[in-house]
Amino acid sequence: MPLDAGELKLEVVDDAHATIIRFPPQTALVEANAEAFSQQLNTLAAQRQPPHLVIDLANVSLLTSVILAKLITLNAKIRAAGGHLELIHAAPAIYEVFHITRLDTILDVQVASH
Repeated sequence: MPLDAGELKLEVVDDAHATIIRFPPQTALVEANAEAFSQQLNTLAAQRQPPHLVIDLANVSLLTSVILAKLITLNAKIRAAGGHLELIHAAPAIYEVFHITRLDTILDVQVASH
């Protein structure tokens, strides 16, 4: 079945403590896939109580302000449910977006170590 234009193919791994989400190589998180991104992550967060999502950003090459807004909303929902959202393996350029916008003070963002 063909993918919708905005659909993302996520690799999802559930372990005893968290749901880990990985993206295909060179994923651009932009307006075109923002709604699919948000819906998929909200669905995954609702499947575990309390929700604990670990989003691996290693394969993310670009993210826009719309995606930042989706992450802020997701983080608020997860925290309200007593859970935790982690963003790991952010490339330095991606991490810089969080740092410049000061979102690294609200979101748990970890830069990739090379």
